[in-house]
Amino acid sequence: RLEIQKEVNQLRTEIDRISQGTEFNTKKLLDGSQSALISSSSKAVNGIVVGNAAHGGDYNVSIALLSGGISQMQRSQMFTDKNTGLLADGTTKLEDIAEFYDANGQFLLDSPQTLTITGNSEDASVTVDGQMSLNELAGAIQQAINSSNGLGMKNSTAEVVTTAATDVSGLGGYMQVVSGSVGDQGNFSIAGPQSVVDALGFSVTRESKNNLVQIMIEDAQGNKTTVRTSSDRASGLLEGIDLQFDSQAAQIAGSGGIESGLRLDAAQSFTISAGGQQVAINVAAGDWTMEGIARSITDQIETAIIADPELKGLSASIVEGELQLSFEPPVVSNGTTFTISGAAADVLGIQDVGPLSGSYQGNKDDSKVIEGFSLYHATDGTAVAFDLTDADGDNSTLAAYTTDDDKTAPDMVEINSWIADMNTQLEGADVQIRVDAVNGSLAFTATRVGQENLNGQPSAKSMVELAVSDPDAASKFGLKNGTAFGSGDTNFRIHVVDNKPQFQIGADAGQRMQISMGNMSSEALGVDKLDMTSVEGAQTALSKINKALDTVSAERSKLGSYQNRLEYAINNIQNTSSNLTSAESRIRDADIAMEMIEFTRNQIISQSGTAMLAQANMVPQSVLSLLGQ
Repeated sequence: RLEIQKEVNQLRTEIDRISQGTEFNTKKLLDGSQSALISSSSKAVNGIVVGNAAHGGDYNVSIALLSGGISQMQRSQMFTDKNTGLLADGTTKLEDIAEFYDANGQFLLDSPQTLTITGNSEDASVTVDGQMSLNELAGAIQQAINSSNGLGMKNSTAEVVTTAATDVSGLGGYMQVVSGSVGDQGNFSIAGPQSVVDALGFSVTRESKNNLVQIMIEDAQGNKTTVRTSSDRASGLLEGIDLQFDSQAAQIAGSGGIESGLRLDAAQSFTISAGGQQVAINVAAGDWTMEGIARSITDQIETAIIADPELKGLSASIVEGELQLSFEPPVVSNGTTFTISGAAADVLGIQDVGPLSGSYQGNKDDSKVIEGFSLYHATDGTAVAFDLTDADGDNSTLAAYTTDDDKTAPDMVEINSWIADMNTQLEGADVQIRVDAVNGSLAFTATRVGQENLNGQPSAKSMVELAVSDPDAASKFGLKNGTAFGSGDTNFRIHVVDNKPQFQIGADAGQRMQISMGNMSSEALGVDKLDMTSVEGAQTALSKINKALDTVSAERSKLGSYQNRLEYAINNIQNTSSNLTSAESRIRDADIAMEMIEFTRNQIISQSGTAMLAQANMVPQSVLSLLGQ
């Protein structure tokens, strides 16, 4: 895959060479300059000619965040110390990690190996050897992604996560890499020798999602046009011109904490018979996480076991998103089967059934599935708050939720209504930050998409400062206290000059033809950031390549129509010239004929006069001759 990526990079360079180097009489033909010249007050925006740029002028452009996206997160496999069998930590050297040895006990890093990280149309190399610690490897990866000499994705992080950070026994000892750029442009991949890549075991644990933004453009007359886009490119603002922007809103995002659950409009009940005893189960109406439902049923079973020990071995759990009831008694003398009866639990998908051995899995009502997070915590009554501050210093402490230790009470906070409530609190405090739930994680995003440039005042930054009041809540949502800054500009000016060549194709004023040629660079075609080092990246690349081919075909068709139009005009002019030449020739022939007639007439008159004069001169001569006789 890495070699394929190198070939793709070379092809991209060739496309750009053709775009920049195709000239006629010193005029570049395929870089868009033969349609319009575009300049901007911001380095974070680029105007791309995609068609016939109909209008020139000055325009004000602004970007507003509608909903936040999220950046990509990748996680390695969990590493263990081969000497102790314990999960590795940041100080563990790679030579002491069991996963870096193959089935024959051969160390994979006997000689240094090179990892290649690709993303943002760039690539960077990281050299890995056995003497490196996990912390050193994480630091090298972070440097490669952040550095301007690497991928240039600022604010990216790479760290080693231990059980102390997760606060979950047996969960830790892995590297976590989070891109600093929200959306597709922040995606990255790690490639190298297959054995080393397999040992690292990096996989995407949080898919990226683009911000949804609204872009408004205003011309000199005050006319405004707005479009919405979830990519880094906006079409439809100006005819024949797309705007591609790199502006990023500041964001602090978590990892996890949001899960699926069920909305129970009515209580769900059923009876389980096992070991010669019965336990009546009742799940109260309300919003539940799936784990909360299993917790409630388990609590009721454990309470019943105190009075009826024959029920031991009965349990409830969630398997592949469904409620599963199991019976594995420690003593089989009372039977190993169980029966479900009196079921009124359609939403849980539990029906009357039995006798059963082993386990029984329900089939929940998918129409009742909701998303949210759990209030349950062993410590009751803990008030969790998110303290948020924007670049202007405006602050709001969001009263997020209060923990509940009641195992039989509905435990889910439905995420959409909670998000709406949090954003209402932020708007009321005039804090330019919004909260979103994206791909199972919370994201706190500044509504300024980059720096806001104010007339006569200092520019206002895009910033998010977060402090979570409860460490357990921070761990639950994968959030860290800190400050994040955006990049680029949220408002700027662009200047467009109509630069289309014109051809006079007729004899009269106004009989002219304009042509425009789009930008055929890799950036304009959308193939400047192709990633072939991962399956997902290759799939995305195919759709981008297909779209680029369509764009090139359309441009070729347009150039072909120009050629046909000019050839027709040339042929028409040539026919006209031929007809004019023929007519002029006939007129000249007629003029010459008339002149010849006049010349002949005059010649005849002249000759007649000469003859008459000669004859007249003969009479006196004759008289003199007679007299002389």
